Order: sequence, then C-alpha cells, then structure tokens
Amino acid sequence: MYRLGRSKAPSQHSVHVSMSPPTQGGPGTAGFQAPLKQNSLPPPPPLEAAAPEMSVPPADRTLAMAIGEKQVEISQLPGGSPGTAALLLELGELQREAKQIDEARVCFEQALTASREAHEQPSTLIALNSLGLLLREAGRLDQARPLLEEAVETRRAGQGDRHPETLTSINNLASLLKACGALDAAAPLFAEALEVRRQVLGHGHLDTLTSINNLASLLRARDQQNDLQAAERLLAEGVGTSRRMLGEGHTTTRYFAANYKSVGVTNRNRRGEL
Repeated sequence: MYRLGRSKAPSQHSVHVSMSPPTQGGPGTAGFQAPLKQNSLPPPPPLEAAAPEMSVPPADRTLAMAIGEKQVEISQLPGGSPGTAALLLELGELQREAKQIDEARVCFEQALTASREAHEQPSTLIALNSLGLLLREAGRLDQARPLLEEAVETRRAGQGDRHPETLTSINNLASLLKACGALDAAAPLFAEALEVRRQVLGHGHLDTLTSINNLASLLRARDQQNDLQAAERLLAEGVGTSRRMLGEGHTTTRYFAANYKSVGVTNRNRRGEL
C-alpha cells in the first residue's frame, strides 16, 4: 500500500561485502624504483599488496543470522504442526527484507498452503496479502491480482466493510488495479476506502491522507476535465489537513502542496486562464 509520511521501510537490504581501498603507492610498492647508491644492494622487489579485508555490515549480519535461526526452527517442526504458517510468514518477511525475493515467494506460498490446510484464517489473510504484494513488487501483476481480490473478499465477509484491515486490503487491490492500467476498476475502490476512512479514522488520520493522495493520483491519471477538477479539490483538502495536523514544513504537507499547485496549473491551462 502506498503511504504518506512514513519511512518505508525499507528494510530490504541484501547481504554484501565492502572492500577497503588498497594502500596508495609509495616507496617499495609497484611502479616505484629507488635510485641505486654505489656499493649498495639492489632494492628488494616490490611487495604485493595485501588482500583487502572483507566485511559485512552489522545490520546485514543480524538479518542473515535471523534468517538462519528461523530456518532451523521451522526444520525442527513436525509436519502439519500448528503455527507452521506463522513461522513461514516470519521467515518470508525476513527474506523479503534481505531482498531474497525468490526465497520469500516460496515461503509465502508454503505459508498460504499450510494456513489453508490448518484452516487458520488469520494466517491465510496475511499470506494472501504478503504474497500478493511481493508479486506486485516483482512486476507479476496478473499473479498478484487474484490473491489480493481474495483477501478483500475474505476480509469483507469476516471483518466487515468498515474494518481498518479491510480498508487496507481494498487500498492494496486498488493500487494493483491502477498499476495494471485498470483505472476505472480502481477508482471506486479508492473512493470507498477514502470515504470509510474519513468516517472511521477521521479526516486527519494518516491513512485518510494516504487515501486522498491515492484517489487524486488516479483521477489525474485518467486526465478527464471533471476528474482533474475533483483531484484539485482532494489535494486542497490534503494540503489543509496536513498543514493542520503535521505542520507547514512536514514532507507530506510539501508533497500535497506541490501536487495541488501542479494540478491547479493544468486546470487553469485547460480553461484557458494561463
């Protein structure tokens, strides 16, 4: 899901090594020839540069250790043990953070299978969302869509249309549809998420601001006059709410202000005012 004002997390680092630069050339190194003195011994041959040390950043070492420990924990479980799906989900998230995308995908797929077999609906919902978003990030949109659609349907049935987690799933599906180019299918979902978040979470909640941004972005992408005017109104709301809740200098406020100015210029151009 696209969110404003949050550090992404990020959280996705691959294990890598950094190599310290070799010592610069000087006396006794390759390319340097000291002048010979009378009756002096010839200089020794230049020394080969020592192999640079290899190091792994502490955060990556910690992540690699966590992955290894989780793998051992899972391998020690008897087949079909309760909680297997939850452990697989935890391992998949660690692998995703380490940018081990293929390994994470396998873990999420196994978690989805295990949770279905054990009739563990909470784990099933998490697995549907995690696998769907991972496939979306990998550009496999057609494979992600049925997973995110199922997540929305299951949450609507089990948690209701107004539950915050249902709204998150709706937003995730709408974002995927937009990425697929299905703008008309995404629009009512973005609009639904925004309207219910206003009612349930309040106008100043960060998720509500995220929904304002997402719907405005989609309306701008459709590039119809009525849509652009609606986008301008939404962005004006976003600017005002963000200034009030977060302050003038906040990144989210500046983001809304820049987009509001941009769509305003577009609309005035379309009306022949510029």
